[in-house]
Amino acid sequence: MDTAVAQVFDIPELANALASHLEKNTLATLVLTCRQFKIIFESWLYRDLTLSSGIVFGGLLLHSTRSVHALSRNIQHIRSLTCGLEEIGYLFNCLLRYQIQIATSTTTDNPFAITSVGSLSSSLPLSRRPRWVPPPDVPPRTCHVIPLAPMQRLVSLKIDVMPSRPNVKIRYRMPTSTDADINVRQICWIIQQSPQLKSLDIARLSVKSHTEMQLLAATVGGLSCLQKIRLSIRTMEEVWQRGFSKMFFTLPRSVMTCKLFGVELSRRMFFRRRGNFYVGSDQEDDAESELDPKDKEWIELARKGYERRNHSELDHEDDQDDIQEVCRRTETLSQLTKFVPWKMNGASSDDILAVFDHCPNIEHLDVPCVSQVGNELESLVRSIKERCPRIRTLSSKRGNDSRHLFCLMETSPHQQLREVKITNWNYTFDNAITRRAFECHSITLRKVDIRYAFGIGSKGILAILELCGSLEVLIKHPGQCESRSVLTLSDAISVPWACKKIRHLEINIGLPEVSQDPYYARSAPVVLSEEERQHFADLERFYRQIGSLVSLEYLDMRAMSVDIEGNPTESTDMNSSKCTFPAMLNLPDCAMGWPGYLNLLAGWVKLKELRGSVQATTDEAKVTVGVQEIEWIAAHWPSLECVAFFTWDGDVKDQRFIRLRDELRPGLSLWQY
Repeated sequence: MDTAVAQVFDIPELANALASHLEKNTLATLVLTCRQFKIIFESWLYRDLTLSSGIVFGGLLLHSTRSVHALSRNIQHIRSLTCGLEEIGYLFNCLLRYQIQIATSTTTDNPFAITSVGSLSSSLPLSRRPRWVPPPDVPPRTCHVIPLAPMQRLVSLKIDVMPSRPNVKIRYRMPTSTDADINVRQICWIIQQSPQLKSLDIARLSVKSHTEMQLLAATVGGLSCLQKIRLSIRTMEEVWQRGFSKMFFTLPRSVMTCKLFGVELSRRMFFRRRGNFYVGSDQEDDAESELDPKDKEWIELARKGYERRNHSELDHEDDQDDIQEVCRRTETLSQLTKFVPWKMNGASSDDILAVFDHCPNIEHLDVPCVSQVGNELESLVRSIKERCPRIRTLSSKRGNDSRHLFCLMETSPHQQLREVKITNWNYTFDNAITRRAFECHSITLRKVDIRYAFGIGSKGILAILELCGSLEVLIKHPGQCESRSVLTLSDAISVPWACKKIRHLEINIGLPEVSQDPYYARSAPVVLSEEERQHFADLERFYRQIGSLVSLEYLDMRAMSVDIEGNPTESTDMNSSKCTFPAMLNLPDCAMGWPGYLNLLAGWVKLKELRGSVQATTDEAKVTVGVQEIEWIAAHWPSLECVAFFTWDGDVKDQRFIRLRDELRPGLSLWQY
């Protein structure tokens, strides 16, 4: 190695600064280059670790004994860990084996001495563990349980408790991966070994009882550095309200983002769905006689400890006495700025307000489901606003009643909200309420995302475009089956749009069908009928309207055929992904008698992506888009990086577009995906 280069890598600060900017494949190459690079860069391969078998190559690290040994050498370098259910079972056994190994080598005390969970188990002596910690598994022949030290420097943990399909062969899958009750306890114990966690994300965790919910609350409450928490839990209706409330009131004061989701099920449905969810493993049951002697030794030691514990005077079948009641937090969550609460159906107004009493500084609120209606709902909303005066972003999850969100918009101090996101499949928006709610924040609103709000009609979409002068992002795309969520052409040109600052626009435009044959399919010179002249006059006004949005950087605009009432039809000629807006992509041709409005879009000098109904493979585009149009696009849209003329890259066979891509604008993407 060159002397100057060697001197650079001898400076840890410079080497670490370089490593922080390198991708993992580059780091892996450096590690294999020489011994010095291995010493410098190997730890960086483990900073951000993905072990989930559901991700390509994610679970391969645990399939090799050699790679697990490498993991054990670098365990303290892990800062971020993403894993699944099978990985949790394996890591639990590895961590448990490490503690048993340390305990038996340093003390003669019983390594399974009984203790309680009043504090984090990681703060206890290694020779002591809570009673609720499950015993070790008998590992399959296909893997070896290698001792792993606790990840003391771990700051981010993400777990998806979704079992792999039983036909997927996972060498390190433990027998308890099919036991939901043990999974909760394994996860809690692993979390407690990493007290420096700042971010915790657990998805699809099945919780059966108040005891398990209390254990989870105690575990989370002990993470004094926690800043971000996201819990998605499936539980029974009797566990629901008390469990989530207890979880919230035990959160550490350091939390800045809190997302608590849950699926409330009846007892019968809970066990039915959990039975489908936790399918049995098809891996062989490995006889203990075939275990490695070292594995036999530590498993037998662990089982003896658990047998002694189970025969004690304490009742092992119910660990409630072992899980101490967690103290309810009295201080507010002063650092909490984003709050996505659980469904609060059935909770009283006092109980709901008790939660918001602890959230004085939230700026982003996902409006929860509540049971209150009428005057009681209005009173509740006003009380929430009094307690949370700094809200800048309101959102509504799928399934929530959006009336609560609009009520909050109207009662909030006017011109305060900056972002509104509505994800609602069924709620039908009242045009007057929608207009009134958005008018209250028309000056300050920067982003409106209503892509899954199928109940909003053309008048509601128009109100946003007409009123919100500071709007920068508008996202509105319905599903193919939706019959209302389009902005009709007649509404789009009825008033000037105020949103001249908009940068990102996704919208659907409803175009009326014209009874005549297409203009481009008729003999030249084409003479337009009165109906066609009126239709193209409306289109010209629309293109002027959309062309005046000179700040646009991203545009996804889709055409949909609508009837006289503005409802989408079943026309195959106006499929939003396989058609173009009439005369939008071509220049006027007086000799042919063809209208063209491409020149009205010359103001899009900042446009980077153009998507939607701009396909170059339609009958109209094949005839009307020529060399002039290609050269015009190359000259007038200088920032363009992608235009979805084609569905796939392999469809680009027309020489006009090949010239645009290869000569006029090298690097320009012409396909949709």
